[in-house]
Amino acid sequence: MRKQKLFILEIKKGDTPFLIDLWHNRKVMRYADEFPRIRGWSKSVDPELAWKKYQNKRSKIGTNYTQMILRLEDNTPIGESFFGPLLEGYTFGK
Repeated sequence: MRKQKLFILEIKKGDTPFLIDLWHNRKVMRYADEFPRIRGWSKSVDPELAWKKYQNKRSKIGTNYTQMILRLEDNTPIGESFFGPLLEGYTFGK
């Protein structure tokens, strides 16, 4: 069996339904620092509203904040991550 490559790309509007499903899956979110209370634009259940909130957050923070989608080379989404600035005095996981 050939292993697929993993691609990490900035999200597109069409990725929001996948992200919403992911963020509302308790089995997945038990590993997230937001669980059990999802915060920010990720708590949206409407893909259109989630996309607007992401664009709003991105416009306030700038390109230092980017939501990423993890995809296999066959374009299957399998996860997410983000890059963003930490507030002074914060560490990962805080």
